[in-house]
Amino acid sequence: MPQNKQRNAKRRINEQSKNKKSEPSVKKASVPEQEKIRVDGEIKRRENKYYRSLSERYRIAGFVFFLLFVVFCGVMMIRHSEYITYDNFVYLIRDFDNMGQGDGASVDEMSIELSDSSAIRPFRGGFAVADNDKVTVYDSTGVVLLSETERFSYPSLAVSDKYLIAYDIGGESYSIYNSITRIVSKKTEFPIVCASVCDNGSFIIVTESDQAKYVIEVYNTALQNIMNIYKDKYVTSASISSDGQWIIASSLSESGADFAAELSFYKVGESSAQRTLYYSMAMPLLTENLDGGNFMLLCDDAIRFYTPSGELLSETSVGDCGLAGFDAEGCGVMLVCRENSIGTQNRVYTFDTEGNIIYNSSIGSRVTGMSVSQKDSGLAGYIINGDTVYSLGTENSSSDTFEGEVSCIIETSSGAYAYITGKAVRIENAED
Repeated sequence: MPQNKQRNAKRRINEQSKNKKSEPSVKKASVPEQEKIRVDGEIKRRENKYYRSLSERYRIAGFVFFLLFVVFCGVMMIRHSEYITYDNFVYLIRDFDNMGQGDGASVDEMSIELSDSSAIRPFRGGFAVADNDKVTVYDSTGVVLLSETERFSYPSLAVSDKYLIAYDIGGESYSIYNSITRIVSKKTEFPIVCASVCDNGSFIIVTESDQAKYVIEVYNTALQNIMNIYKDKYVTSASISSDGQWIIASSLSESGADFAAELSFYKVGESSAQRTLYYSMAMPLLTENLDGGNFMLLCDDAIRFYTPSGELLSETSVGDCGLAGFDAEGCGVMLVCRENSIGTQNRVYTFDTEGNIIYNSSIGSRVTGMSVSQKDSGLAGYIINGDTVYSLGTENSSSDTFEGEVSCIIETSSGAYAYITGKAVRIENAED
């Protein structure tokens, strides 16, 4: 019996395997793409509560910062509304410290009109002119960048890489310009003695005062009066260093029949002098801020150069016959001293910003004008004698003769020009 059961079991297994082989294969029907995933109802996203909370916080913080920014802009616009003008907006869009820098273009002749009272200074590649009735800024080719009406009796200019200040010596008005527009015009209570401006836009105005004999008003880059320095002696000149950190003031100190030049050095923010120097029997004539932060003092006996804190760098005597003239710019100083009493023989010096003598020579002619400038080849100077201009370079000298008397030299980034009534003619032999 057991054997029969085993044979029956094997027979059933064989029959089942035959039936499976004889069954036809069934292919799976392909399901269209749109029917593969079928969703009924709305999909519920899985959310992380931590990241959701973090996102909410960032959104609230962004809204708060935006609100604070709007409030800040509103406060600034209200507080400085007097400076939000069309002209300043034009300056913001057009200038960006690129206008007026000079593009290297040059012309042989420029048509301009100057008067005997005109003050001329190089400014941002071109030049600026202050007259009795207006202030004009030109580019390096003589194109007028701006012209504004002013009323000056004795016009003068103080310039830097950023601003120029046009003011009336002995008057009570001054204006601040860039190469595009007049930024602000102001009145002082008392007559103006001098002004000085540095490269970052800080400046000083020296006026007479009712609290002392004179006051030096110090302004920051936002045109705000941040301090006053009162002087009880006759102030002849004052300058602010090129970085706006130091102020030098020269004044005349008298004691009976004796007198002396007093030179004081101030740190901006401190009203007391850091150092005061005296030079007996000397008349202070001019101070000037030089590139790099140094100062220059010109007296009737000598020219002296100082560090910002008052350390003497160099001293050169003027000589017994006195000064014939001088010119001072940020790049250096030109000094002409008489070698005889009638002025037909003169000694010419040019100094760099450290007070080193770059040029020293005697010339056998009268001097009716002069100018100093920085060229690619080094410090250069020009001497005027009637219709002739002498170009004094670091390596060689030359001369140009013009058809008419030359009254002044106009310096631009593209070269030097001799002004003859109604026009400025390029100096051909000037070093570039």
